[in-house]
Amino acid sequence: MMGIHLVMGIHLAFFASTLPEIPALPESGMPFETDTAMRDHFSPVDEGYSALDMATAQAVAYVRDAQSTTLPGLSNRPDADAARRTLIAVDSACDMPQSWLDYHGIVVSQRRLKLPSGTEQETRASSALVDQFQRLDRLAQVVGQTSPAKPVEMRDVMQRQIRSGTQGALFIATSARQSKVFSYALAAMQSLVLIHGKVRRVIDPSSPPLRGWVIDSANALTGVGILVAEAVRLRSLGHPAASIAAQLREFRSAIHTLAVPGHFGYLARTAKSLEGHTIPLWKRRLAQWFDLMPTLHLSDDKVRAITRHRGRAEACNALLRRLDQLLEHEPLATPTLAISYAGPIEAIEDLPAFETLRARCNRQHVTLVLSPMSVTGALMLGPKALSVSFASHTWSG
Repeated sequence: MMGIHLVMGIHLAFFASTLPEIPALPESGMPFETDTAMRDHFSPVDEGYSALDMATAQAVAYVRDAQSTTLPGLSNRPDADAARRTLIAVDSACDMPQSWLDYHGIVVSQRRLKLPSGTEQETRASSALVDQFQRLDRLAQVVGQTSPAKPVEMRDVMQRQIRSGTQGALFIATSARQSKVFSYALAAMQSLVLIHGKVRRVIDPSSPPLRGWVIDSANALTGVGILVAEAVRLRSLGHPAASIAAQLREFRSAIHTLAVPGHFGYLARTAKSLEGHTIPLWKRRLAQWFDLMPTLHLSDDKVRAITRHRGRAEACNALLRRLDQLLEHEPLATPTLAISYAGPIEAIEDLPAFETLRARCNRQHVTLVLSPMSVTGALMLGPKALSVSFASHTWSG
């Protein structure tokens, strides 16, 4: 989850239009360093040691058995060979449509959800997501928890899509300072590289080794989706995995996520569970009485409130108008605009500002991706929350 940084932004948004920079704290118990110098560090040549290691004979059997016969969405595609050479994986909290992920052959590691209805895996299927949002919205209290897949599960889901011709694997993770996805993916990727190193030395010593990278997106929700879209674009242009990884590290600071929360109670619960920080009830009540809805800006692991409006509908319309003005005056760094909503997406399509924005995107050849928000996002921002992400090297809010 985006965690306490986002919640503290809400905490002050009622009284100030901007916030000071909120320091990001390392997550306790993380087995890997996540500072700027180390957060993407993984040496694909020096394989090292993995707690998930296995003997060579066992590794050969694992690679043989844990492999699909087809890559979904890639049959007869002009970029199919590039997709087979470079695997791209992401966590299910990435707010992109399942159809888009399937079409581009993106591997999705599913998070676990603990909801009143039981424990289940997070899905990107639209109908199931909308049903979960509606159930959450009907409940009077704040409920539900989410957690990333275990490292061995992440490794297995990536392995099922690796072929003998796969040369690189990229896992694009939610912000390392706000989620355990990054550290778990590091363990999974190291294990995967170790296993394939053994197998390829036995089967064909002349074959190139599998190399792996885990990229800290320094963002969340649709912001991760924009980074995945850029990785797909670079891959389709023929860039190898090492080049894609290097360019993503430079590119991520240009990604901006703007969000309108749907329920302050979920943010308050997140703050309390992560660091024992309690947002005073009177401040939450004040926001409800005056129907004040802030718009939050997340970029490069920093969060601030940039504006506030009376009512959720007006806040959402204002956010979409802001994006339309952005497109009118400057080009995006990558031609994709991602929008997610914790509810039926028709509610966004019916907004007057959305139709205007969609028309401008069509005129300027910008791909507008509209998707249900992940349940992880809904448990962080609340039902009926809106998230929008884009990339710009010059926009500052």
